[in-house]
Amino acid sequence: MRLALLALAGFLFTGQCRAQAPTAKWEGAIVDQKTRKPIPYAWVDMQGQKARFFADSLGKVLIEAPGQFLPDTLIGMGLGYEPVKQAFSPTATAEPLKLELPKTVIPLSNLVLRSDKAVPYTLGARSRQPGEGLIQGMPGSQFATFMKNEKGREMMHVRSAAFYIAESGQPRTKFRVRIYSINQTSGGPGRDLLLENVVVSAPRGGGWFTVDLTPYNIPAPEAGFFVAMDWLQPPNFKAATFLESGSSYGQALRPTFEFKESRTWTYVAGQGWNQLPLVNANGRAYNAMINAEVDMIK
Repeated sequence: MRLALLALAGFLFTGQCRAQAPTAKWEGAIVDQKTRKPIPYAWVDMQGQKARFFADSLGKVLIEAPGQFLPDTLIGMGLGYEPVKQAFSPTATAEPLKLELPKTVIPLSNLVLRSDKAVPYTLGARSRQPGEGLIQGMPGSQFATFMKNEKGREMMHVRSAAFYIAESGQPRTKFRVRIYSINQTSGGPGRDLLLENVVVSAPRGGGWFTVDLTPYNIPAPEAGFFVAMDWLQPPNFKAATFLESGSSYGQALRPTFEFKESRTWTYVAGQGWNQLPLVNANGRAYNAMINAEVDMIK
């Protein structure tokens, strides 16, 4: 298992370094189209290079590329906003980048009313004891675990999400909670169901950390959904320097071996989502220890 974890870490680090080994730089900002206010933790994809660059809490983003910039297409994105494409010209890099994103409009027909017949029910990992090992992410990476509707009952809303955070690393580091529908083609995470930035910090490690999601009125699809931890990128983060230092970044999740099948997927910038293939010596799947509480009809 230790070797498998090292291989996984290498996979994450390779994706980040490939996208962040630059010599050319271009600064900019991602803002709300109407209010012109910065969009925290938004991101920009450089379509041709298949690289992703993350904004900080003030919406500031640094776009970097190896060697020199080439003509490309930028796609600005943020939670609760529509993507915006913009042509990228190397000759225009003297001007600061400014991407203006329009807010996503949620149709009233998509809103789910609460029901008096619904009761709280927990999906995903239930164990109080984590498995051996750690799941360590890099800034911009994610681990998402599928919340399977094993009872096959009607579900209403996502009430909360919980993560078993290890004592090691930096458990108080901020991270973003992501909720995804199922991608019907890949079976992995699809579109965002949580359209607001829910950025949280655990008070300590060594146990479950629960995030209240009732204010966001998130519909819980009967087919199930994914809950993810999104490791946010701190200002001036350099993947190469980070790797050379040998230090750890942020909080670490603990694994669970409750399920025979893999329910966990990993995201790396430039590579997309991939299902976690690891198993332990007993053939049990290695899953991130994440759960969600939903309103379920009796």
